[in-house]
Amino acid sequence: MRSLAAAAAACMFLSCLAPWQSGERSCADSARLDFPVDLAAYAANGSLWPFGVHGGTNPEGHPGIDLFLDTADAEGDIAVRASFSSEIISITPETEFPGSSCIVMDSACVEVNLCHVRLDPSLKEGGKVKRGQVLGTVGLAGSEGRLALHFGTYSGRDADLACPADFLDPDTVLCRLGLSAGGKAPSRCGYAPGTVTLMGRSEYGERFPRELAVKCADGSTQVFDLAAENALCSPRYSPADRSRMLTCLGNACAGVW
Repeated sequence: MRSLAAAAAACMFLSCLAPWQSGERSCADSARLDFPVDLAAYAANGSLWPFGVHGGTNPEGHPGIDLFLDTADAEGDIAVRASFSSEIISITPETEFPGSSCIVMDSACVEVNLCHVRLDPSLKEGGKVKRGQVLGTVGLAGSEGRLALHFGTYSGRDADLACPADFLDPDTVLCRLGLSAGGKAPSRCGYAPGTVTLMGRSEYGERFPRELAVKCADGSTQVFDLAAENALCSPRYSPADRSRMLTCLGNACAGVW
């Protein structure tokens, strides 16, 4: 999301370089998360931006998926709940926009980052939350006048970035989020087969290949060729491009998404 605070959180994760332990990999591979909001609230008019490289110059790309809903289409506040039982390791205070907080939760093998949340003020770093516990409500996307929620996931001690779909119930991914742009829920989705999914309704600009020009720390400009992002878990920067981006930026996270 377009938040420098969230970009700083991504930098923090990049600094975690401890090696994998076999137990942690097994834990991350088998972890299951609940979606943090009731997707029924988005069924009629919501949309989704996928995991990928869109939106800016952070070398990790866009580290999660975003849900959007115009305030006029929202029937009251949308509760944000803990996807799993975990410890709060970071809370980013609100900026001038109400509901702009981020919260990071950890369970030893999986971390979840939620942004654009009006958090319950009783939540504190170091506190524990239970799966399904209400954390707050969905906040606004800056001054854009629409509700937004960023949902990012990281796995293992070195906080490897992962697409949230890797940890979600397959029915949630197939039937409600959708796998690709223009997609519809398959016939096996008993509640509404043939319904356009959130991914199917997406109208983000990065559906087409494009170039990204980045001003480097030394004053030069480098151009990155980015593929179209038409899947829920779209490709991110290649290892070579990620390395080139880090070098260009002076090995420091920069930009917003």
